[in-house]
Amino acid sequence: MNHYKKDLKRTYILSIVILPLLIAWNFDEVNTLFDPFRDPYAGGDSREFEDEAIDIAGNDNGSTQNQTENNIDSETGSVSDAPEPGVYGVSSAHPLAVEEGMDVLEDGGNAVDAAVAVSFTLGVVEPYGSGLGGGGSMLIHDPDEGIVNYDYREAAPESAQTLEDVPERGMAVPGFVKGMETVYEEMGSGEKEWEQLLAATDDYVDDGYQVDEVFADQISSYHRTLDFSSADGGNSDEEEYTRYGEPVGINDTIQPDALADTLERLKAGGSEEFYEGELAESLAETMNIPVDDLASYEVHRTEGEEVASGTWEPYDYDGESREQTIYGSPSPASSTIVIQALQMASRLDLTELIEILEGDNEDYEEEIENVSALLASELDGLEEDDKIEVGHLAHSEETEAHYYHLMSEITDAVYSDRLGTLGDPQFDEIDHQELNSEAYINNLIDDVEMNPYALSEQLRDGEIDEDELDENEPVEEDPDTTAAISDETQTDLDDPGNTTHFVIVDDEGRMVSATHSLGEFFGSGVYNDGYFINNQTDNFSENEDSMNRYEPGKRPRTFVSPMIFTETVNYENEEYEVPSLGFGSPGGSRIPAMQFQTAMEYQYGQEDGEALSLQEAIMQPRFYTDGNILYTEEQLGNDYAREILQYSPVDDPAFNPDNVNEEDFQMGYDYNVQGYADSLLFYGGIQGLGFSHSSDNPYEGIYGGGDERRNGSWGIREAE
Repeated sequence: MNHYKKDLKRTYILSIVILPLLIAWNFDEVNTLFDPFRDPYAGGDSREFEDEAIDIAGNDNGSTQNQTENNIDSETGSVSDAPEPGVYGVSSAHPLAVEEGMDVLEDGGNAVDAAVAVSFTLGVVEPYGSGLGGGGSMLIHDPDEGIVNYDYREAAPESAQTLEDVPERGMAVPGFVKGMETVYEEMGSGEKEWEQLLAATDDYVDDGYQVDEVFADQISSYHRTLDFSSADGGNSDEEEYTRYGEPVGINDTIQPDALADTLERLKAGGSEEFYEGELAESLAETMNIPVDDLASYEVHRTEGEEVASGTWEPYDYDGESREQTIYGSPSPASSTIVIQALQMASRLDLTELIEILEGDNEDYEEEIENVSALLASELDGLEEDDKIEVGHLAHSEETEAHYYHLMSEITDAVYSDRLGTLGDPQFDEIDHQELNSEAYINNLIDDVEMNPYALSEQLRDGEIDEDELDENEPVEEDPDTTAAISDETQTDLDDPGNTTHFVIVDDEGRMVSATHSLGEFFGSGVYNDGYFINNQTDNFSENEDSMNRYEPGKRPRTFVSPMIFTETVNYENEEYEVPSLGFGSPGGSRIPAMQFQTAMEYQYGQEDGEALSLQEAIMQPRFYTDGNILYTEEQLGNDYAREILQYSPVDDPAFNPDNVNEEDFQMGYDYNVQGYADSLLFYGGIQGLGFSHSSDNPYEGIYGGGDERRNGSWGIREAE
């Protein structure tokens, strides 16, 4: 009769044991908030909008069902016929910036308004990567105005006649504040006050913000170089960046009072306060330049054919022709070479390589019976009689090594060419249309070594010495250009370009792609009135014949490469150019290479027969070639590719150049794993947003992505 009491006792005991376990399991994320080493923005509310895609194809004619109501001009009463997506989004390296941008868009602002709020927010919560003391480039695709670019990068002081005269630590005149005010006045919605957009930073300067993993990592590396001694002896915020003499760590809170004061001045006085008022006097004193150097700064606007652009028509697995126009910020930015690389990859004739792979070349005996059939069996939608393109080679173990080789060859070709073609267009004539013309691309293709074993042949024949391989070869001078000056190569590649990138789209179809920088992380390291001043004059070449030579008022060449891809769609019997993808990255000299690879992965990549999403393409393992050193983010799982990439007959102690078989030739790369754990930002941090289209629907969906290498975030939402 009393057995139930024993059972009840067991039940009580089990409940005491199991209940805490269930609570711990269900609230694991809550518990991890108390982990002092957990990134404060790794989850939760800061990532509430991170849908990979939103389908907007359910509406008749896409998302344009309320178009007539939404497109009436309030002043003229006219109605725009351009299609509208009815969705909006923000992609940025910091979740707090995404939140602020989404709030502006939700509250009636357009993409440019949101870009101003995002930019100032990033300047607060990522003070090491951008801010008031730096500059940037903003590329905008507008439904009415088309493509427009704003260059507000840092410029050499007009008073500094030579490199020897520039301010200490390479400081240059910042362009950020005037750039933000200019884009706001010229392309903002008119519905938002300047002070409202800067108020996006209020919570973070008044109440503080938490340090994330990237911030903690960077200040740990740079804190000994930072100079918080202000020119007027005022509040320098130094105590906010240190704890007991050591740099702040992850989850510490920074409350920058000096920056709060500066932002209040900017709300009231705008850029005039920064370039001519009391803030200007303070900055000029710190930089040891006259205030006139600040007052004379100008933002450069370019549009139409002055913007870097080119067309490409990569392979489409659906069998449809999808020509895209690729736009990029013009020189001195490097978007041009990303466009060139993509054009080269889609046009490259792989006949010579395929002959080698199939053994039709008498000098080599590889054993792929039919390259087209092999790749068609690996890629859904690729037919045997289709043209094989570079992007396809990544998807078979037997051709993967050749993908690495050709991608590296293309990258090397455009990197070398930029030395003689890109500079500040205010000081040199630069024809961006010519640089992306068919004839120019064909000339660049001529520099691509299709023979993957050429290096081994050169070693065998004594044309190059093995000891030279680990060094960057000097760039040869091209007599037909101003050109590629060998002794500036190292300066160019040393440009750290540690930047931040974001992309914004609004519900009218306007897209912004922008990259901001201080030069190196923390710039010069000099802190003034709440912000770090850039070190961009360090990026000029000392060679007077270089396009990147120093001149007063000039902007140095940079690797930053904001991009926007567009397609022409038919809507109600009219053709419209609409944005397809906006993206960019930090990463210094590796920026163009990382963007090139990500675009190729997004266009050609598949997983289990399905096309990669933007986020999946962003998170594909990356690589980078420096000289003959091939850095890969992860250990290559393909043993054959790893062997063929790195082995060369000269590695054999018994190597005899007079007694080597051609079939022994390999590519001769020095293979090196440079993983994510070794450097958080070595492979950049791609941020992107895009739209999908069809022949009868201008906007089928919106998708987003953010690079986890830099804690990237994004948000997308349907407009109400």
